[in-house]
Amino acid sequence: MEYSAKQEKSIGKFGAIITCKCPNCRQGDMFQYSLLGNLPKFNKLHDTCPKCSYSFHPEPGFYYGAMYFSYGFNVAIMVSIFIIAQIFFQPTLIQLLIAVIVPTILFVPVNFRLSRALMLHLFGNLDATDRK
Repeated sequence: MEYSAKQEKSIGKFGAIITCKCPNCRQGDMFQYSLLGNLPKFNKLHDTCPKCSYSFHPEPGFYYGAMYFSYGFNVAIMVSIFIIAQIFFQPTLIQLLIAVIVPTILFVPVNFRLSRALMLHLFGNLDATDRK
């Protein structure tokens, strides 16, 4: 089924970012594999949207800016865990380091995908028919 500009977008902008959908049609998946279905290939991005053929690579090096979003997500995870651990558990320094570092490492695939989706949705050039 081809995407037409007149089709109603099924989900909102926030939902499209969270589910890593195309910023143009909000229906096609940005990534080739599901996160839980094939974890070793979590970073494989489609070249274009399977539904509307929107390019997921606007320019060379575009996704370097996603590192800033990734950094922000990591800081939010670390600070949240640090505060919760300090308030409720009063851990030792080693326990605190483990409590902060392990979840940060476990969230790498999610963080990677959300950072790229956010970068593309905020700074990717949409078609002129989509801008209003």
